[in-house]
Amino acid sequence: MPEPSRGGRARGIVVAVEIDATPEAVWAVVEPVERHVDWMHDAVAIRFTGEQQRGVGTEFLCDTKVGPITLVDRMEITEWVPAEVMGVRHTGVVTGEGRFTLEPI
Repeated sequence: MPEPSRGGRARGIVVAVEIDATPEAVWAVVEPVERHVDWMHDAVAIRFTGEQQRGVGTEFLCDTKVGPITLVDRMEITEWVPAEVMGVRHTGVVTGEGRFTLEPI
């Protein structure tokens, strides 16, 4: 468990998964944000808040359900390098940043 930083918040959590596929093949699944509901267990539905659906600046709402708790998570794509990284900022009830970083093994 991460140590709390000042203010009682966790500094960060790293989760790594090895996938028997190229970064390009994994990106093909990660890149369509609207399809994250297919593989993120807590994501129920995704609604874009503007016309943009790919790349830095894309904003969307994600209906999220964790156990008995349901909320709308507001997010923005902050990094976008195809087959390498997608960064996401959470700005709703849940706040913080996350990254999908793809590296060949």
